[in-house]
Amino acid sequence: MPQTEEKRSVDTVRMWEIARYVEAHPDNYEQRWRLAKKLYAAWEYRLAVEHLQVLKKEWRRKLNVVRYLSATYYRLGRYDEAIQELREAIQFWPKELGLREQLARVLEVAGRREEAAGAWQGIQELQPEHPLANSAVRRLQLPAPKSPEEDLHIGESDSGINLSPGQICPSCGAQNSDDFDRCWQCHSVLYGGAAPLSSTPRPGRDIQQVLGMSFETARLVGSLTAVCLLTLCVYFSLRLLFAWHAAAQEPVVRTIVQLYNEQLGLSRVITGIVAVLFWPLMLSLGVRIAKPNRGISGSMLTLAGLILGAAAFLATALPLGALTFAPLVPVALSLPVLVWVAGLDFPRALVAWLSHLCFMVPLLLFAFCMAEYVQIDAIFNPLSDLPALRHHAAARQGDAEEGAFTFPGTVLPFEASGVTWESTGSPWLDRRAGQTRFAVATPVADPAFKFEIQDSAGTRVYDDVRSPQHTRDFLVKPGDVYDILVRGPAGSPVTVSATGFLRIEK
Repeated sequence: MPQTEEKRSVDTVRMWEIARYVEAHPDNYEQRWRLAKKLYAAWEYRLAVEHLQVLKKEWRRKLNVVRYLSATYYRLGRYDEAIQELREAIQFWPKELGLREQLARVLEVAGRREEAAGAWQGIQELQPEHPLANSAVRRLQLPAPKSPEEDLHIGESDSGINLSPGQICPSCGAQNSDDFDRCWQCHSVLYGGAAPLSSTPRPGRDIQQVLGMSFETARLVGSLTAVCLLTLCVYFSLRLLFAWHAAAQEPVVRTIVQLYNEQLGLSRVITGIVAVLFWPLMLSLGVRIAKPNRGISGSMLTLAGLILGAAAFLATALPLGALTFAPLVPVALSLPVLVWVAGLDFPRALVAWLSHLCFMVPLLLFAFCMAEYVQIDAIFNPLSDLPALRHHAAARQGDAEEGAFTFPGTVLPFEASGVTWESTGSPWLDRRAGQTRFAVATPVADPAFKFEIQDSAGTRVYDDVRSPQHTRDFLVKPGDVYDILVRGPAGSPVTVSATGFLRIEK
């Protein structure tokens, strides 16, 4: 069997396999759309129309569904229905030249030459330098030619023109969307035929042309990438949550790195989840604001948003040293994604990029701030708190003894009066890192030993010292004045120390 016939046989088997799948899963519109295109390519126009009508009615509004539906009506000789579909589509996509050219050609074939001339004039108004519109208007004002070949103008010099993003049929010159496998007008094969006039990818072309792969392959690669990244997100989430849970049992921190790795685990996970859930929505919103001049694959845009959101999630799981640059990775990637996946030209991609970041960045900051507020009742202000974090991370790098202080006095009665702690300059950091561990060392455990912490409001801690190494964690507030006391048999030896992130004023 020749190779072309073997391939055609395999395609036919696959087509009917998809048809059986769609029959069992009528709500799977992606597969129904795939089936409709294969039916059209196999000349099964009546079956293709049925599926395209369902897609138009029940699926999201999609430019190529309308173009396929009108092209199928055209192949069936149902010109009035093809014209109606195209006119309705032009109302929704008024700047899509491919739709207008398709309408003009169908009107001409239907014998409505005056209306066809008007359609070409509309194209000329949108694109004055259009290489075909002016000559088409003049031709349509002449008496109608006699032969069908002349009427279709197959083989004239209009073949190979580049009107708008899409494909030009090498046989008849008709404009086709990138989703088309065969020309809507003459049914010639588009893929695998004549080489395109230019091999340089232009802004606005579909991802399969930019990356050299079919739409299905691109979607598969995107899906696998998203699954891999989301799996990593789950893994890092579990690590962060375990560290955060362990930190709840050991709340005293000594360094910024320890604070970042242990205390902020829950807030980082919540922020990452918000990134994954909302990045696809904000990316779609940014594209809508940019007003693209063609339909865009919603599934590919969703996959791109998931990948960017997962990349932002993983950025929160990186070490503290990478925190300055890591969030810039998804921000920088989103611009080329809008050019490649959404098929936007650079000015529109820039508008979509800036628009979606204007929504996404404040949303992520809000998610982190709210997570922190719920946990510690303190507002995280990135304008003041981030510089404070950087300052203390740089100032205390490698200083293992920072935050450890032993009070003067070695025998009872012990009293350290007027003790205060320095502020970091960030109310949020003061609250987040304020847990301090007090240690009372005595030669023996004696119920007569009492440990107290007092402030202006009264006694805040009153413990029996029940072991020779008694410890107590207490949240200190910079600016408040504390008295530290140990009571017991006079002359008994005692050592009192405080360990934490905050410094004691000396």
